Amino acid sequence: MDFIRVSPVNYQYMKVTIVTCYKDPDYVRARTLRAGLAANAGVEMTIVKNKHKNILRYPETIIRLVIDRINNRPDAYILTFRGYEILPFLQLIAWSKPIIFDEFINPLEWLAEPRHEKWVGLIPKKALKKFYVALLGRCRFILADTQAHADYSVKLSGQQTNVLDSPKTPRSQGESARAKTVLSEGEVALATSREEKPFVADRIRSGDEGVFDRSSKYWAIPVGTDETVFDYKLDLRKIARSQGKSVRVGSGFTEGEVAISTLKEGRPLPAEISWSGDGGVLRKSSKVRVLEKYFQVFYYGNMLPLHGLEYVLEAAVLLKNNQNIKFLIVGGNSRTVKMIKNAQQQGAKIKYQNWIPFEELPKVIATSSLCLGGPFGKTNQAQKVITGKTYQFLASGAATLIGNTEASALFIDKKNSLVVPLADPLALATTIDWAYQHRQQLPAIGQAGNRLYQENFSVRIITGELSAILTKLASGMSNNRHH
Repeated sequence: MDFIRVSPVNYQYMKVTIVTCYKDPDYVRARTLRAGLAANAGVEMTIVKNKHKNILRYPETIIRLVIDRINNRPDAYILTFRGYEILPFLQLIAWSKPIIFDEFINPLEWLAEPRHEKWVGLIPKKALKKFYVALLGRCRFILADTQAHADYSVKLSGQQTNVLDSPKTPRSQGESARAKTVLSEGEVALATSREEKPFVADRIRSGDEGVFDRSSKYWAIPVGTDETVFDYKLDLRKIARSQGKSVRVGSGFTEGEVAISTLKEGRPLPAEISWSGDGGVLRKSSKVRVLEKYFQVFYYGNMLPLHGLEYVLEAAVLLKNNQNIKFLIVGGNSRTVKMIKNAQQQGAKIKYQNWIPFEELPKVIATSSLCLGGPFGKTNQAQKVITGKTYQFLASGAATLIGNTEASALFIDKKNSLVVPLADPLALATTIDWAYQHRQQLPAIGQAGNRLYQENFSVRIITGELSAILTKLASGMSNNRHH
């Protein structure tokens, strides 16, 4: 268990244990919630997470929780994805202490999606729903990744949403949830190993976020991404060196442009860039893209039905006559391999890899001309999500193509992203071709996408949302924390 301790900050001082029991205990959703919690002043955070990746993770986590309950006496708990299995045990251990449950994916929704697993049909869905709804009833707050998901989960489970009224029209593109850092007199910043980060939320909610309902239960918090890994402010020299390329300030290019030289060609890329007089050393504040010599379209994931891989492959086949557009597809299973081979036989120019190390993703993103965030499938779940890779691409400043869903109101086509209808391979192919024909505009779209991320989906925003939740918890808690 990891501890981060702070001095008391008025009524906001609170002990919070954040719990993860999952095959990947450092899954991105858990990491961003931890980062957001750690950035809140007045919080003493304890992390309880499993080390075992198999079934032993359940008794291991339960034992750790019991020890934490006795020794640490937390005021509240946050249970991160995937916490369905451990939730009943946590409720017994927590007893009267409030639990914030990160539902993330509603299991009732998951069961309703098209599934290839045969064992899913053996699950007694009615009994599961009754039991699950009872568990939710004992949680103080339930977290979802988007407002669309929160609203849908409300319908499935009968819990209350986090707004008094949800307008049917999407919010305007300029409206957003935001939080800003303010340190008032007498408050103490949260100490971490890297820096002191004071945070008190000044939150503005508008549009489809509605007005806060004080009796609310569901709360939409974006997933975000690991901003220590996916960062728009790239070290160009490091990436260029790994690609066997040299970086130079190109003579003959306009001020603010930089050439990325390869053995065959050097291409100017518009950039907001600063360099010194020592031969063009680029600082980390540089905002540049380092591209392959052809137009690379990057797509990766575990290829669930909501992702719509089949539509990406159909689009690749439609684009087969353009010799300069090539797809790099990563992830999936044996079924994915068969689908890709079939598309390749039809002429699609696809390079397939079954896996890329996580730490290599930023380099692949930086060297791709266009990144496909999706989702592109026609499932109900696809309508409710912003994919994890979309957050990664936006945080990296990459031009990102997404599917038009109930959760995508802030994405503006050809401004901060490229947007296509779901389950439409022709629209997908047409938009990729547009991106190729207008590739000079992609850096600006990528920069606008990064601003969209920073203003709506970043860890700073997650911090503000958690601050508001903890403030609501604190207002209802006894002054005597030590029971």
